Amino acid sequence: MKKSIALLFLALCPSVIPLHARIWTSADGQKTFEGEYRAYDEATGMVKVLRGIRQISFHVDKLSAADREWLEQKAAEENLEQVDDQAADLAELDNQVVGGKLKEGVLSKLEGGKFVDYTMDYVPEYYVVYYSASW
Repeated sequence: MKKSIALLFLALCPSVIPLHARIWTSADGQKTFEGEYRAYDEATGMVKVLRGIRQISFHVDKLSAADREWLEQKAAEENLEQVDDQAADLAELDNQVVGGKLKEGVLSKLEGGKFVDYTMDYVPEYYVVYYSASW
């Protein structure tokens, strides 16, 4: 009985380890930890990593040069994916009856107490159309 429980435990252990975890190294090379990459904000320099069941955040300066380089490559890949997704969204917007007509030069947005021109850059899930007649 004890052997079967131990074997079951060993069989389930690999499923607890994150599939996309990597070894992160400190800037001085003295410390390492295993964690799954979640996000990197280039503007603030903050990195989010899932370590076990906790998500931790820290500044990119605390990482080794190799990890910083990996983060820059990952950010570049994510930016390319985002550009591709936006292009696909705009193509889908052109194919819509309503979205194609609202894409450019028709919409305004309230910003800072003033209306400014607005161009749709994503495909909304729903449209709410308000029509007002002036006599």
